[in-house]
Amino acid sequence: MKTKDLFGSKYFYVALVALLGLVFLFQNNRPVTIDFFFWTLASANLLVLLVLFLVIGAAAGFFGSQFYNMRRKQRKESALRKKETLERKRMRGSTATEGAQSPPLH
Repeated sequence: MKTKDLFGSKYFYVALVALLGLVFLFQNNRPVTIDFFFWTLASANLLVLLVLFLVIGAAAGFFGSQFYNMRRKQRKESALRKKETLERKRMRGSTATEGAQSPPLH
């Protein structure tokens, strides 16, 4: 495999980011204390918390994009139905007035 092909591949960059992420996670493997308002979580592992919030963030992004795409598709279909309805009304109106004479323009 040529060097140009290796660095041009998206899989290379995905693997590189994954490797750097793993190095970051394992270098931050120590106990931490978390205080949130009146709740205290003593001695939670930072590695576990980082992975947990990474998964929560990825899930939120995935479901948010799915919801956005679903709404965009619904709006597009609604606009298409509205356009088709207006087109049918216009066609019915033009067939009804074909026999009638148009008023003179001044």
